[in-house]
Amino acid sequence: MFGAVDLRSEYSVAFEALNERGIKFCLLRDDLDHGASSGDLDMLVDDDRFEEALEVFQQIGYCVRVTERCIPFKTVLVRYTSGHFLVVDLHRRLVQNGIVYMDHRSVLSRSVPVADYYLPADCDLLAILVFHNIIGKRRIQSKHYSQIRALVGKVEHEGLRESVKGYGTYSLLRQIIEEVDAYYRDPARAEWGREQIIKKLRRVNRRFLHRRVALGLRRRWRRYDLRSRSPLYALVGVDGCGKTSLSAAIVELLNRQVLFPAVVQYMGPWGHHNLRFVRNSPYTPGWSLTIGEWLAGLVRTETPKRFQIADTVRLALKSILGRPFTEEEKEMHRIVREHSRFYLTLRLLRSLYQVSTFFALLTAEMYYRYWLIYRYRRRGTIVIADRYIYDLMTGGMHQSIPHYRRIRRWLCRLFFRPTRVFLLRADPGTILARKGDLSPEVLRDFQSAYDELAEEYSFEIVESNDHPHKLARNLVERHFEELARSLRT
Repeated sequence: MFGAVDLRSEYSVAFEALNERGIKFCLLRDDLDHGASSGDLDMLVDDDRFEEALEVFQQIGYCVRVTERCIPFKTVLVRYTSGHFLVVDLHRRLVQNGIVYMDHRSVLSRSVPVADYYLPADCDLLAILVFHNIIGKRRIQSKHYSQIRALVGKVEHEGLRESVKGYGTYSLLRQIIEEVDAYYRDPARAEWGREQIIKKLRRVNRRFLHRRVALGLRRRWRRYDLRSRSPLYALVGVDGCGKTSLSAAIVELLNRQVLFPAVVQYMGPWGHHNLRFVRNSPYTPGWSLTIGEWLAGLVRTETPKRFQIADTVRLALKSILGRPFTEEEKEMHRIVREHSRFYLTLRLLRSLYQVSTFFALLTAEMYYRYWLIYRYRRRGTIVIADRYIYDLMTGGMHQSIPHYRRIRRWLCRLFFRPTRVFLLRADPGTILARKGDLSPEVLRDFQSAYDELAEEYSFEIVESNDHPHKLARNLVERHFEELARSLRT
């Protein structure tokens, strides 16, 4: 489904760039192989050259996703390549939940080279793994348990004491590694150990309370900030061109990495209201009458003398209410419909009422559905809209709209423009094979209207004849920097 890529070699590009510049760094956990398979690495970088290291990553294609404003002393970088996300958590301190638990300079000075990267010394690595699991994850994870057990037998107590020197956590750290099996199996004990470690670390983290308050205020501000944060991408095009398949493929790809949550929302602008007094729609021109048709009808029609206005009103009311006609009334209705100016005027009033009601309800419904999308965007979720208000310019389901072009264009301008609109085009033969009730003539009308919209609103044209997953990879790769920038926190 997704293209194969050697992620370890991809990370090696970053390692080589850091080594060339002489920037000291080390991986915080010996899980490069595991990280390469999942696309997530934690790296400690020399604090004095942190900005330079950040520049190195950006030069080789990484984008900043999370800044230190949200996570103290940590920047999350992400890159997209061949259907995979490469994520690097770049640390300037050894920190969990805003709490610094070890001296980063000592860890870097004792780090040992392994191929083209560096790892902490065994004593430092053991302490880092324990603190990462207990403080950050509230338990000892299965993927780190065997590594911790292996390090316990290799590390001397003096080395461990040196790793946490000045932080007052040596006794707790030693207790955990001596009873690692119990802490692994008992979540309650791990939670107790976490509370004791945090209590000790607060004494040496003088700015801990300040950071916690600042982070809490930022989270509350983000919760009540009305500005949207995530992009809205709309897919439009003729029914049958592959919008639903492509939107599902994009969301599947983005949701593979927790940093890019995405949802699909249907935004077809035809309404779903079932109110009885809106019995028809402007997309059924059999009863609909425009002002131009009414004026033309006044010139060529003449009310028959033998019909009274009362008869015309009675027939019109029965038609509106849907009551059956007698055989005599059917003939009268045919004559009045073709020749009565008064009946023509009644038809115009009925058309104006029903058209205005339909478009009013349609607008209210579309704004409600946009509010649902907006709530996702406020939470930082990427929204892929299957259709959008622009589809109103072409027609209903397989039926072109001959009337009310100005109203429809005005409604398009009432709605917020998406971040990008992708106009999907597929082979006409493929579309007609998928949608048997769509005629070639209507397909040409639709495509002509979409071409006009694409030129007016600068839609991005996507040839959708390829496999949806291939198209999704291409679109994400093309606009990945825009995605990361819009979601940066």
